[in-house]
Amino acid sequence: MYLKIFILFLIFIPKLYSKDYVSESLGDFKKKEIKINNEIFTIFETNFKWKDSEGQFGEGYCIGHMKNILNNIDLFNLCESTDSEGDKFWMEGIRKSGKSRGIGSLTYIQTTGKYNKFLNKKCNYGVSWYNENSFYLKQICKFN
Repeated sequence: MYLKIFILFLIFIPKLYSKDYVSESLGDFKKKEIKINNEIFTIFETNFKWKDSEGQFGEGYCIGHMKNILNNIDLFNLCESTDSEGDKFWMEGIRKSGKSRGIGSLTYIQTTGKYNKFLNKKCNYGVSWYNENSFYLKQICKFN
């Protein structure tokens, strides 16, 4: 009986102490497009400010490309972020949904300092556009 309780304790206690990492960004979007029939090919750059659930904040930028065929999005970008103490992380972003709102994933492909715990971590994000050139992005990383 005590062994069963101990095993249950070992299984569920770590989940009680696990905490999601949340990051929020506000930024601006610059793009160049070519439109052919029902297809739009875009290269873009974003600049943003961010804050996270661990009390860190900083700025970053992304460059990438997007293909939009009949409102089906295929987006890929690389981002570099720096916090207020100089630590950095680089992410690869992929999104295949939504034009004015969408969900995708960000994978930490290189990190320094306090962000080393995120190396190779894949996190989900949602993005919403409040005009053609400005966005709000929220990222959530699950830690078990």
